[in-house]
Amino acid sequence: MDQWMTWPWMEMLMACTCLTGLGLVFFLILNRFPASRFLGQLVIVYLGFALFSHFVSDEFWRELSLMAPALSLSWYGSAFFTQNSRISPKHVGLISLAIVLATAAYYFDQLWLVNCLTIVILFDSVQKVKKEAASRGIFWFQNSGARIVWFRNYFGLNILLLLSFLFLGQILSIEFIWAGILINFLFIYIQIFRESGFASPIPVSNKYKKSTLSAAQKAGIVENLDKLLVETKFYLKDDISLGGLATQLHTTTHHLSQVLNENKGVSFQELISQYRIREARHLLKDPEQKNTKVENIAALVGYNSKSAFNTAFKRHTGLTPSEYRDRKDVRSYREVLLPNRKKPSSTGRTFSLSHLFTKKLKRTMITNFFKTFIRTLNRNKVFTFINLFGLTVGFTCSILIYLFIAHELSYDQSLPNHENIYRISWIAEHSQTRTPHPMAQAIRRDFPEVKNAVSFSPWYGTGLTKQEIKVENKQLKLKFDEPDFYFADSTFLDVFQLEVVAGDQEALKEPNTLVITEAMAIKYFGEANAIGQILNVSDMPMEVSLVVKGMPKNAHFHFNALISYETVKAINPESHWMTWADFGHFNYILMEEGSSPSDLQSKIGDWVLQYLNWDSGAKDRFDTGQIRFELQPIADIHLHSHLRWELENNGNILYVYILIGTMFFILIIAAINYVNLTTAKSVERAKEIGVRKTLGAVSRHLTAQFYLESVLFCFVALILALGLTGLVMNHFNQLADKTFSFNDLLDYAFIGKALLLCFAIGLLAGIYPAIFLSSFKPSDVLKGKLSVAGESNRLRSLLVVCQFIVSAILITSSLIILKQIDFMQSKELGFDQEAVISIPIPSSVEHGGINLSEARAIQNELRAITGVKQVSAASNLPGSQFDNHPVTSVKYHPDYLDATEVFVDFGLTELLGFELVSGRALQSSYAADSAGTNVLINETAARSLNLKQPIGEKLAWHLGGYDLEITVIGVVKDFHYKSLHQTINPLIIQHRPELLNHMVLKLDGKNFQQTLEAIEMTYTKFDQEEAFEFHFLDQQLGDLYESEVRTLSVFSIFTCVALFLACLGLLGIALAMLSQKVKEVGIRKILGARPIQIIQMIFAQFAALVGIALAIGLPIAHLLMQEWLMEFPYQTTLGFMPFVWSAVALLTVALASVSMVVLKIAATSPVKALRYE
Repeated sequence: MDQWMTWPWMEMLMACTCLTGLGLVFFLILNRFPASRFLGQLVIVYLGFALFSHFVSDEFWRELSLMAPALSLSWYGSAFFTQNSRISPKHVGLISLAIVLATAAYYFDQLWLVNCLTIVILFDSVQKVKKEAASRGIFWFQNSGARIVWFRNYFGLNILLLLSFLFLGQILSIEFIWAGILINFLFIYIQIFRESGFASPIPVSNKYKKSTLSAAQKAGIVENLDKLLVETKFYLKDDISLGGLATQLHTTTHHLSQVLNENKGVSFQELISQYRIREARHLLKDPEQKNTKVENIAALVGYNSKSAFNTAFKRHTGLTPSEYRDRKDVRSYREVLLPNRKKPSSTGRTFSLSHLFTKKLKRTMITNFFKTFIRTLNRNKVFTFINLFGLTVGFTCSILIYLFIAHELSYDQSLPNHENIYRISWIAEHSQTRTPHPMAQAIRRDFPEVKNAVSFSPWYGTGLTKQEIKVENKQLKLKFDEPDFYFADSTFLDVFQLEVVAGDQEALKEPNTLVITEAMAIKYFGEANAIGQILNVSDMPMEVSLVVKGMPKNAHFHFNALISYETVKAINPESHWMTWADFGHFNYILMEEGSSPSDLQSKIGDWVLQYLNWDSGAKDRFDTGQIRFELQPIADIHLHSHLRWELENNGNILYVYILIGTMFFILIIAAINYVNLTTAKSVERAKEIGVRKTLGAVSRHLTAQFYLESVLFCFVALILALGLTGLVMNHFNQLADKTFSFNDLLDYAFIGKALLLCFAIGLLAGIYPAIFLSSFKPSDVLKGKLSVAGESNRLRSLLVVCQFIVSAILITSSLIILKQIDFMQSKELGFDQEAVISIPIPSSVEHGGINLSEARAIQNELRAITGVKQVSAASNLPGSQFDNHPVTSVKYHPDYLDATEVFVDFGLTELLGFELVSGRALQSSYAADSAGTNVLINETAARSLNLKQPIGEKLAWHLGGYDLEITVIGVVKDFHYKSLHQTINPLIIQHRPELLNHMVLKLDGKNFQQTLEAIEMTYTKFDQEEAFEFHFLDQQLGDLYESEVRTLSVFSIFTCVALFLACLGLLGIALAMLSQKVKEVGIRKILGARPIQIIQMIFAQFAALVGIALAIGLPIAHLLMQEWLMEFPYQTTLGFMPFVWSAVALLTVALASVSMVVLKIAATSPVKALRYE
């Protein structure tokens, strides 16, 4: 309830008004109301003004300038209807009052007063419209005149938009809201003023004595009437009425009747009869119509009754239609109506059509097209809804997928010169992102094609775990734990050219200097100047020298602060970490414009050997390319790089390809629906096409018309899809873990691509309907010989099969992806993860790591808690990042191999349930175990080092600048200490208590809440400054597959949408079949067929289509998913169940979607069926 109360109801109502106004512009143009052109210009002017005023800082004057015209129009209209003076002190006073209220609202911060005032004006306008209608004898829902229809549509649209776009209020700016209000008011008043002659009195009931028509106005109506009847053949419509003709002439029925009686001397019916008979005379003499029956000629000219046609024809010509057809001394249609118009030359290669296409005629043709289009939609409301809904949903899904894909493909491309920035990576048996720190400046110095270079590294703890750093502003007494602290060269901003907010860009050249982001500066210093301020970073005072904008959201790494490498050198000048021997940093280069990265990469091999002190074996592997340095374009890192120690979780180009395919499939299904449903209802448009061809339309013109209808239909669907996208945007953001907004849909590039896609889909979807419908022969149509069976039915069946092939592929793929994710989440990892929690152990510069004595005290007290079974600690937890160092066995394997390392406390092997294959676990009773010279290895390490009897073997472990001799005392069974995306690598487990990062507790699984509360009390007793934080190990392991789970969720939803659209199209085909198979079903029933047999027959037809789709789609899905599973080192088996469930689901859903229609067909009475049509 509180959420509803805090919603901006006023603004949302204004947003609805804005959308109403824009929608009415389109409606006015379609219906050719007198105000349409002016109103269209008005919209452009006011939207342009609103856009311009957006840059004005004083919001009050902008709102006032937009509100004043609305108020003026409102009271001016009131004065007009009451026939009072145009301007009076009352009106001036009211406007002045409005200005005062607006001013007060601005200064007292009560802008809701302005909104309330505007709403009052809006409802006052409604009352004026109703009053004007009543004064002209128009009452709601009683008159059939065009004006009352317009009024109904107007207010109906207001209500519809209020309900449909309620949730869009928060994303529309105030400029659009006010523009919509003005459009709304002007729409009402301009229409009233134009129809009423602006300042003329309201017409009275005396017939012609007090007519307000002048002679010039009468002459204008007569002239327009003649042009309308000749150029548009308005009289051929069977639903013609005096009111409809008056609407076309922009006058009232009263005035039109007066003109016909006074100037033409005929009634409306007599006038229409004259033109219809004239048209009939032409058709009766047309050679192409010589076999057309008289009753069909009567239907073509607007008569529904043959006898009425014969009577009217004889009254005008003195002959019956048959007698007139047999006479030979009758003038042609051209001689009667176009006596002075010359035929265009047929001998030349070009000819002019200017006499046919005047501005008036062009406008009339366009209007006629839109009217035909709207009538076609109204005539088949169910099929229109299915088509429009299918395209709208298809476009909505495509827009959402496009936003997701575009965001994934845009990573790092907003950085200046991103096309020239490359990361130097190390490619070896275990490739990685990290390379030596001196490499960046050395490569900049030695290669002229390198413009600049930078080396940086996150603040890592033991085992390459990213640390949360304790940051404190002592003056303001602010203290937080901050992630994403980096050490960096002073050239960082030369490569990554971020916007500087304040400070010295040379800041990182000095020790104890700090570069922070703007967000962090505001967090610690508020609006005060952060430059020169001191922040304690892990108890080290550092001076803020520079404030910059942070990295873009779509970058492959982000930082909160940069610490100069000079700080590290000042603390430890001899640090091995800063030498060529340590591959522990991230190196990026900025190349000169036009330089070749491939040429530079080929040179690095020989160049780097002068800096690296490698043995001959390593040099040989370098020469053969087994190990090498590689340049990665920064824009490719997010989707194409999955090396060790990526700075953040990257995406996967494979999932982007999957979503692109899904988007393509959804668009195909939506387009196929349009084609199928359009051709299925083609019979109902046969008469229209026959009449058009009879009156001279050629196939290419009809083809163009149907193309245009298709494009226009897609455009309407696109507009609705944009609105629907705005409604579901927040839900999609939660699902895809993105932050899209409605403003992303207003990007010019996106709008251009959307319109282009709309146009392309419209043309592609309209190809077959355009060719198919325009190919009808008028003689076959008028003789009732038209048949749309055969080829068209086969094509529709083929298209339905294509839809369900796509659905079969998507459903099967979803099931297999789900099976693979379930396999990874439920696979036995080789250790116990149930009821295991981890608590981070804080480290500090003061202790050079953790406070070991305090950690031991905490462990002892934790062991005494009821519900805690075991307590130990580790440097890294399963599923996190691990550090590697080379190890060798001089006796069995002289070459070094990379081995993962994890440092543990005593008891971790037993706590996590590692299975010992041979030897023993690490124990505190052995001095060598405590000293770290005894270690455990896994089975993979024993195999890789060729250790036949590993217990007691000596290994040389290369740890940075020295070799440590270690002894193997036990071999643990291989377990998955990383995600199942990676294979199991050699592992060394060593006791190093000073390098521990996580305390690990095994709980008994009972009374979790009470146990956790007791653990928190114990922890906070030792450290009251740090917030208690814990994680369940099984949840952390589950998060390793978050990317796959999220992709599956997105993919599954769009798969369901694709299946829904396919079934929607199938339902449309079934509805069309309902009208086409009525007689067939009736005959079969008369011949003895039972309803169940009818149902089986129709179901068998649909089941056959689905069966064919499954026979094609399932093998394709098998091949695609087999290729996808190759990306995983540990795979589930495909099996046959996903394919069985896919087939069952597809067949069930497909038949269920048409079941109601099939049952209706089977239940049709044979008597009614034979009377059908």
